[in-house]
Formats: sequence, structure tokens, C-alpha cells
Amino acid sequence: MDNSCVLKLYRMFFNKIDFDRIGIRNENQPNFELQASVAENEEGLFKVEVVLIGEKRDEYKIRIVLDGIFGFISDGTVDAKLKNRLIQTNAVAILLPYLRSEVSILTAQPDTESVVLPPLNVNELFKK
Repeated sequence: MDNSCVLKLYRMFFNKIDFDRIGIRNENQPNFELQASVAENEEGLFKVEVVLIGEKRDEYKIRIVLDGIFGFISDGTVDAKLKNRLIQTNAVAILLPYLRSEVSILTAQPDTESVVLPPLNVNELFKK
């Protein structure tokens, strides 16, 4: 049995981008939390949502929601466990560079220090 399977990104879009200025530039360190969720629709497509919530105390708050619509091109023999693993790790890993870029763009505002998020280990993210 051939388990050939290809994860395909059909669409990707930002659902929400919020940057709320609270105060002036300061030396506080920004804190970020990343969340991810997966939902399958009746057509067998998967909506993968990655949410970044961040704050630099007394300076700004940020919230970014990025959605990707994924599907599988397969011979129909791929089991659900493999599909779930591919969706949770690979789909999120595909979306993260776009999220990282958006964070850098949003924090590159006048009188704000630009943030470059480090690469993230998606496997560890889902273990938590």
C-alpha cells in the first residue's frame, strides 16, 4: 500500500490584525503567546488558525489571526492519524513565516522597536 500524500495550501489570509498603542517606547520586554487550532469541514478541507497575542507592557498590545485552508492530494489510503500529524505540524509550520513577517511589520512603527520572532519548533508547540 502506497501512503503517498501531499498537503496542499489552498488559501491563506489574515482574519484579524490589531495593534493598540498604549504608551511610548520603553525598555520592557515584549511577551507573546501562540495558539493554533484545526477544524475540518464537510468537504474534507482543514482550516488551520494561528493566533499570536502579544504585549509590551506600557507600550502596545498586538493580536494577529492567520488562517490557512489546507487539503490533501492522496490516493485515499492515508489514515486519519497521519493526516492529523501532517495538519498539526506541517500546516502550522507553513503559516508561521507569514505570521513572523507580519509581527515584524507591525512593530516597525515610529518610536517602536521592531520585533523579529525566533523560529519556533512546531512539534514542541503541539506537545504543550
